[in-house]
Amino acid sequence: MHRSLLLVTLLCILPSTLSQPYDKPCTTHRIIAGVYSDGPVPLSPSPLTHFDAPMIPYYNATAGEDWSFDAVSSSSSSGLSLVLSRGTVGSKLAAQRMLISMTWPNRTRYMESVFADESTITQCAHTTTGTWLNHTTGANWTFAVSNDYARGAIIIASPTINGTYSITARTPPLYPDGTTYPSRNATTLFAPQLYWTENVPVGDVKAEFEVKGTSFVLHGMGGREHNWNAQPWGTISKRWDQIRAEVGLWTLMGWTYESRVVENTTCLSLIVMENGSVVARYTENQGERADGTYGSIALSNTGSVHLASAPGNKEPLPESRHSGYVVVLKEPRTGKEWRFEIEFTQTVYWFTASEIARIGQFVGTASGGLLGGTQFRGLTSGSLQELSN
Repeated sequence: MHRSLLLVTLLCILPSTLSQPYDKPCTTHRIIAGVYSDGPVPLSPSPLTHFDAPMIPYYNATAGEDWSFDAVSSSSSSGLSLVLSRGTVGSKLAAQRMLISMTWPNRTRYMESVFADESTITQCAHTTTGTWLNHTTGANWTFAVSNDYARGAIIIASPTINGTYSITARTPPLYPDGTTYPSRNATTLFAPQLYWTENVPVGDVKAEFEVKGTSFVLHGMGGREHNWNAQPWGTISKRWDQIRAEVGLWTLMGWTYESRVVENTTCLSLIVMENGSVVARYTENQGERADGTYGSIALSNTGSVHLASAPGNKEPLPESRHSGYVVVLKEPRTGKEWRFEIEFTQTVYWFTASEIARIGQFVGTASGGLLGGTQFRGLTSGSLQELSN
């Protein structure tokens, strides 16, 4: 089943990329679980490297990278998160991890974290594919994406989960500062020791999986991104709040992040798009810049849903301290100001991230727009990490 699904998915992707050259040779980057080098490893800083390419040529005991995908249903009542990782995860050095989390409308949840023996990234003229294989169980997770970022999919074939996730982009690939790929003057470095690209900030998503005999179907909104780090997440980060949203004419990408590497360092990326084009962006710390541009992602407690452990958990974690956000972006050059309210509707996952923090994935509703203009309602998905104390 896996081979036929992959072929069908690739055939769907290829028509959007026929304008690309045919003479580009394929390149393959294969990593074996548990194989790593002592000392530092290079992390790609180039803004012109394709966003889906491997950014770490080989691994040491701390470095890692993630290709992440998420989605919220059109009713905001179910959600999904998938992550394919290379590098150290928890106590596993130079691991190859596959992680999926999902929540159904009845608040049932499922999470599976499994490890592969190897992963291979293959880049060709039209597509990039990544395959994570476990030779013992036969688990095979493959992502296939068009090199123009327009289409992508994950195909899972395993003893417990089988199915596909597909995404069609509605927005261009972005750097942390809101610049559209490709740009020689942009940077992929978002925070100390943390690189980030938003391969698809917002797209249309369809997901259909069979999970231990139970069907999971989602049609809605989502996105995908790529991160690569010199050290594990728990080592470099204190807290963060990351959101993507589609609200009427507007699409939104935002991330506020507090570093654990450099004290008193908080980074912010906030990007507003109209019909797929960037119309306003803000970076640096929260607050007002010298030119009068202002951006903030403020915590809110007006909603009724907080991130929480799964129902029936014998040792539940404390709930998240907030239930959503208020997002503001002012652009003095045009005199425009956008305001959006985000409210959680479902927890996709919620667990301990490190000795100082908890991490969660959410889906929810979003409302707002341009002040003085039509106000809309829409969807949101995202993640957060909050300090335990």
